[in-house]
Amino acid sequence: MSTYGIKISKPGKDITSNAANDLVFDSRRNAFKVFKEGSGTMSAGAATIPHGLNFTPAFLAFAQIETGQWFSIGMDITIPSSNTFTGYTDATNLNLQSNLANASYYYYIFGDTAKDLATSSPFTKGTFGVAVSKPMSSVDNLFVENFITSTDLPSLKVATAASLTVNTTSQNIFTVNHNQPFTPAFMAFASTDNVTFYSLPNIANAGAKYYAYMTSTQLNLAAYPGVGINVYFKYVIFADKIA
Repeated sequence: MSTYGIKISKPGKDITSNAANDLVFDSRRNAFKVFKEGSGTMSAGAATIPHGLNFTPAFLAFAQIETGQWFSIGMDITIPSSNTFTGYTDATNLNLQSNLANASYYYYIFGDTAKDLATSSPFTKGTFGVAVSKPMSSVDNLFVENFITSTDLPSLKVATAASLTVNTTSQNIFTVNHNQPFTPAFMAFASTDNVTFYSLPNIANAGAKYYAYMTSTQLNLAAYPGVGINVYFKYVIFADKIA
């Protein structure tokens, strides 16, 4: 690594490793920083949340569009639900929409840009904590875009990251117990060739539609209808709640 920095390795991994997957933290690599998070209920199928940043930020959002079932953004394939959930950020707001008038939602807005370079978005730094600035930036320069990580800008914590290979002939929904005392945030991906992976939900391939949703007990991964082929799922379950 460079002359100065911080690395924390995973259990059983060598701290001298340069493999990103061997490390819990590496100050050479930017971490998504949670600038703002929250929950609410849509009004007339929409929610507008000011993000307070001077750039268009990256985000994660989830909505309960079926009882006890939380889907990530992009749920508009109408399978297994006839309800939809879409959204986007712009220079001012996070915008969420659903054809369900009063859908519950949870969101994370990151202090990381989804469009163009970040420009001077200040935040309040606590009296005590740990902060790692980007190269050539000072930790006393209190703008979100200057930091790799900061205890004032927490990152999502990975509880489980794994893969699952299934054949869709015998069963269409496959479950993974998350063992969290709440309904956690998640990301899921699917592939039919174990090479090209697509973010879920809302993927149609080889005659099937793939989707994922989270409940209070498990992550559900599914292909509808079953088409008698192997499907390769990869998923990340976070130790951060959405319900």
